[in-house]
Order: sequence, then C-alpha cells, then structure tokens
Amino acid sequence: MAILGLPNLPIDFQVTPTCQAISSVCKSILNLAHEPQVLKQGLLHLNEVLQCLEHLHRPVDPPGGSVLLEELVSAPNMNEATLSAQSTPLLHYMSAAHAYIVMFIHVCRTGQSDIRTISISHWGSELGLSVLKGLSSLYTSLVWESTVLLAL
Repeated sequence: MAILGLPNLPIDFQVTPTCQAISSVCKSILNLAHEPQVLKQGLLHLNEVLQCLEHLHRPVDPPGGSVLLEELVSAPNMNEATLSAQSTPLLHYMSAAHAYIVMFIHVCRTGQSDIRTISISHWGSELGLSVLKGLSSLYTSLVWESTVLLAL
C-alpha cells in the first residue's frame, strides 16, 4: 500500500496503468479475502500524506498568493523541480494523496453489500473521519490555489 506514496514516483503516477494495477490488487484482496486491513492501511497512509500537506493550508505572507507557486519558484533548479520530491514536496504529497484517492475510488466501487458495510464502518471510524476532515481542508486549499493561479 505504501508504494502509492513513494516520493520518487512521477507526479502524474495516479493516471498511469501502474496505479490502476495496484488499485486492482487492493480491490481483489478486499473482495476475495474480505480483508478490512486494506481500507485501514489505505486510510492510515492517506492520513499521513494529508498531515504532510498541512503546510499547504497556511496563509501566505502579504500580499498573499499561491503556496504551490512559491514552492516552485523557491526550487533550486526550475527545470527539474517537478521531478524532485526534495524540491517540491507539497506537489509530490498532493500527487500521493491523489494516488490514494484513486485507489479508494477503485476499491470502494463494488456491488458486494458486505464490502460496502466494511467500507462504511472504516470511513465512519475516528481515523476515517480524520481523513475526511483532511480531505476537506485540502479541497479548500486547492480551490484557493486554483483561484490564485487562474488569476495570473
């Protein structure tokens, strides 16, 4: 499961067939073995990534602006900034969050009622609610970032 959050993955990893294949394996494990650890581990990893994205929610010093653009401009080598998790950590954490979200979309799309029950119980747990709160904060920050970047 941790493979979805590796820092050396390309930032478009979540749209590759490899990410889909990992998601399919997770779904198969959940559907065939009814192993609830798939969801729990996914939530734990996504929660860690969301905690690393807390810096994205901080306000930028006046006159304001984009945290992501500031991160990109501060990178030592602009040409390779998107390739390096050390240069653009927020961008890479956002990519990891996207990969976990893709996995959850794939895994939770099932017709089995017992799997739906497992899914609902995990999303309704303290950890699940914490992840949902983190996703809500991420959404708010991304709306702000897109508004600022589109205004440029």
